[in-house]
Amino acid sequence: MKAQDIFGVILRSIAVWLCVWGSWMAIAGIKNLVPTIRAITLGTTYQHDSFGYLIYGLPALFSGAIILTFADFFVRFTYPAQKPPPLPPIPESPTTEEGSTDLAERSSQPPTN
Repeated sequence: MKAQDIFGVILRSIAVWLCVWGSWMAIAGIKNLVPTIRAITLGTTYQHDSFGYLIYGLPALFSGAIILTFADFFVRFTYPAQKPPPLPPIPESPTTEEGSTDLAERSSQPPTN
């Protein structure tokens, strides 16, 4: 594996981890949303404040999804394609004794005397 491939695997692994962790936090925030709102309206506090879960969970979920979606672009941006080496110069075309450049007139056999 090249460094580019390893970077792509690590990038995708981090993105998957962000998606899983963000989903976990977002689900916890949604699960505790009603008790948190009820506690706010009663003037008390709820032990598991859902806004804290949502503040961290939703951005992590969205950033993980964006990184997974554009992972190939990030890898190509980090490791741009190398330019191919320049082509060698074209050699001069061989000519016959008469100065003609037509290769069909020449024979592949050595001249006979």
